[in-house]
Amino acid sequence: MSTALRLPEGPFPVPQHQPELSDWMWLLDDDERDRESAADEYLDGVHVPAPNIDCAALAERHLYQVRLIRRELDEIEAQATAMHDRITAWAKRRRERLERREAWHKGGLMAYMVWCGRKTLDMVNGTLRVVAGRERIEVLDLDAFLAAAPEQFVRTVREPDKTALKRHLRATGELLPGTDVVRGDDHLSCTFDAKTD
Repeated sequence: MSTALRLPEGPFPVPQHQPELSDWMWLLDDDERDRESAADEYLDGVHVPAPNIDCAALAERHLYQVRLIRRELDEIEAQATAMHDRITAWAKRRRERLERREAWHKGGLMAYMVWCGRKTLDMVNGTLRVVAGRERIEVLDLDAFLAAAPEQFVRTVREPDKTALKRHLRATGELLPGTDVVRGDDHLSCTFDAKTD
């Protein structure tokens, strides 16, 4: 009886492909393909004027492209976030495990230094030193401290309150010295109905 491994016979299923922006190009006519190529050139640093949109149908086509791009951006962001979270969790687990092992070894070495009665010890794999802990002040009850402490022991941070400045400008029309009103550039907002995605 033969025990040779038998390979499965085809045809094999085609793996599912996540569509990218380039996969939607077949939906566009020749002029639209030219416009998308112009958009790519714009992204590559070549200055190409914004498209001239002169009818609602053309506006819809461009809005559709914005929608596809936004969807792809969301997918990229979701994938990047998921990978970042997994890498962060993996690194945290590894770091905590290694730090516990390090603390275990260092605890034994500290006991050894105490047993030797030494502050410094030169060894083959490195130098051991018993470093005296630094003294520091801990404020255990902030409210009690602030109620009793003289001003020289309290640090006050002075910085502009932009919300109060904006309120003052609206109420009085007065700009305080050293301030000015800066307006950002107008921008286009595109919102999409999530139910139709």
